Parts: sequence; C-alpha cells; structure tokens
Amino acid sequence: MDEIADAEPGVWMRRLDAEIVPPLSDYAAFWSAGIAFVFLTCGRWQHYHTPNDTPEKLDYPKMAALARWLERWTRDTCARSEPRIRFANTRDDAASVRTLIALTQALEPIAPRAALGRRLAESLLARCDARGRLAKADLQVIQALMHELESDLG
Repeated sequence: MDEIADAEPGVWMRRLDAEIVPPLSDYAAFWSAGIAFVFLTCGRWQHYHTPNDTPEKLDYPKMAALARWLERWTRDTCARSEPRIRFANTRDDAASVRTLIALTQALEPIAPRAALGRRLAESLLARCDARGRLAKADLQVIQALMHELESDLG
C-alpha cells in the first residue's frame, strides 16, 4: 500500500491502525477475526451518516480517482508472491503516527492547533519501540489527537 500511496492524483492514501478510530463501518467483524481489511474513507463531516448526506454532496471525481487507486492496489496485491497476511495482535503504530504527522502538517495553514498536534505526533514517533509499537497509554494519546483534529475540522 505504501508503494502506491500517492499514485493517483487527488487521492491521499495513508495507513492508520483501526484502534485509532472508532468502528465506522462493517470492517469491525474482519478486524475481530484477524482478517486483513482496508477501510477507505474520505473522512467524516457534518453530514456524515445523516439524512443530509445526499448524492449531490458527493465528490464524484474523487470517487472515480479512489476507484482507480483501489483497482491498481488490488491488481498489484494479487500479483505479489508473498503469502497472505494475518493481523492477529499486530499493530504498526509508527505508520499511524507518520500518517498523523503528514495530516497535521497539511492542516497547519487552516487549523490553529495542528502544529501542536504535529509536535505531539513527532514525540510519539520517537517513543515507538523497534517493532513500531507504542505503549497503550500512548495509543490513547493518538486517539485523543484524532478526536481533536476532527473537532477542529467539524
């Protein structure tokens, strides 16, 4: 996924561990069973999952770009010779933190607290162990940071 993250203009693909956001979709059953999944989202906004979330508010060009990216990722993944991956008790907190750093950097011009969030994320990255994992308390800090970022954008 990382290799083609920026392959499609208009699509900003980054990895974020499922523990960082609350279950927002039907991926929870796959996650609980240790089955690999990809959750694609354009984020939440004021109309997300409400009666006001209607077709005229959809970004059809972005949806088309996302479909092209997903097709490429699926084809590339199927062509790989590596064995399938199981995610039982596996986390990559460092990837999640790097995503938060990139997100906060992009938000700094429009969200006043984004620079503070970036510095916090950078300090979390420095605390990752050799396997890229953080302590449980640090995971809660990431969750709080995500919540704050969403609140700022609300």
